[in-house]
Order: sequence, then structure tokens, then C-alpha cells
Amino acid sequence: MQPVTDSSQPAGTTHEDMLGKAIRLVELLSHMDIPIGPSAVSRLTGIPKSTAFRLLRTLADHGMASYLPDGYIVGPRARRLGHHAAMAVVGNALTPFLVDLYDRTGDVVYLAVLDGYDAVTIRIVRSSAHWDIPPVPDRVAAMRSAAGRLLCAHRDFPTFTGKGPWPIPDSRQLEASFAALRRRGAASWVPDHAKGVIDFAVPVHGIYGPVAAVVRVRRGNMPFDKVSERIHREIARAASAAVRRRTGGNTELIRRRPRGTTVASHESWPWHSTGDEA
Repeated sequence: MQPVTDSSQPAGTTHEDMLGKAIRLVELLSHMDIPIGPSAVSRLTGIPKSTAFRLLRTLADHGMASYLPDGYIVGPRARRLGHHAAMAVVGNALTPFLVDLYDRTGDVVYLAVLDGYDAVTIRIVRSSAHWDIPPVPDRVAAMRSAAGRLLCAHRDFPTFTGKGPWPIPDSRQLEASFAALRRRGAASWVPDHAKGVIDFAVPVHGIYGPVAAVVRVRRGNMPFDKVSERIHREIARAASAAVRRRTGGNTELIRRRPRGTTVASHESWPWHSTGDEA
């Protein structure tokens, strides 16, 4: 049986061929730091310019690419798929370290990553002994969590203006707070959803900086002691080495750009000061 062809495609080109080319284009866009047009795509891939033009337009229609005046960049749908895959890689690599931290401290332990302006929980270790500690939310505004604040401190955000649901500081206040968190290498937070509970987060470093945070949860009347903090940091360092070995820098999450690059602005940055900045 002859392969099915589409009259809108070049003669001899199958749907499988076009799908393979489309996947190659998405991979190419995901590795580009600047917009790229059909001519450059053709030079880099060997795909005819007319075919590249049609594929880029189709990818843009489906959210896998985005069109800008200077060319195409990877689209939001492709970024989300890459981010979810990267989270799974990181979660699988770090689960043994979460269990180790749980065994050595007896605290609720969870792993969180930064997803836009939210902190997302991707792994958690707890038992029935923690019946008095409320569930850890799946997603929370980044600046409303220890993990989110710590990870945001290692990203460059634009100057925020105007008023949102929380007071927004000027850029100097924001950067001063972030600098304090970077110096400390950890963040603590009393979450809004659980009175009397305190979170303590330590970063897990990928190739270009923190990509996740390992967090412990305790009742507020049981402060984090120096011994358990040392264990927490020691395990986070070992986890960082494991992430770098496991990924080899091939996922979007691990290949996050160093500080100094621009991150898209947000209209209502959820800021709340807690004293970590002091």
C-alpha cells in the first residue's frame, strides 16, 4: 500500500515526513535564544524554505511556536510540555534524597519548583505521624512560600509598578530582599494556609543555578535547629550533584539561563515581607 500523501505537501512527502520535520523545528526553536525565520531554519536544518515557512505557521497556529516581528520563537504550549517533562526528571532524581531527609529529621519534606510566578509541589514525603500538619498545597503564589521566594531570588525580574493584591516594593527593596536570601542560601516562611506551621527551604542547584527547593515543614513551636539545618543543606548539596549528573543539562528546567537575562513582567507580583530580608 502506498503511503498517504496530502496534495498541499510537496510530491513524495508523507505525513510522517512532515511530522518529523515539525518535531525538528520545535527542537530547534527550543534551543534558540533569539527569533529565527524560515531562511535561517532552512540553512540550519536543510528543510526547504517554503516547507519551513508552512511548518512554522502551522506550529504557531497550535501554540508550539510564537511569531514575532523578527521571526519565530518556541511557543507557550511547547514550553509547558518541556517544563512538565523537566519537573518529572527532577522529581524522579530527587525522591531518594527527600526520603533520606525525612528519615533523618522526621519532618514533612517536599520538593517544589518555580512555574512562572507560582511555586509548585512535585513530590512530598509524610506519614500519619504528621496528622496535625495541614496538607501542602499543590500550587501557591511564589512569594507566599519559602521555596518560591528562594527560587525567585535567583531570577532577574523587571521593575514592578502599580498596585496588586499585595503591596509591591520598588526595585531596590525587591533586590535587597533577594540578595539577603541568596547570601543566606535558605528561606523560611509561615504559610498562609496553615497557622502555627513554618517552612524551611534550601535550594537544589542545576548547572546554571537553583532549579528546585527541598522544603521541611514543622510546627511553629518547634524551631529548626542547627543540626537538622546542617543535615538539610548536606542532602541538598548531594541532590544538586545528582540532578546535574541525571540531566546533563538537557532539560529546559536545568538549562535555565543565568542571572542577567530578562524575564517577562507580571501585572500583580505577590509580595509579602516576612523578615528574611533583615
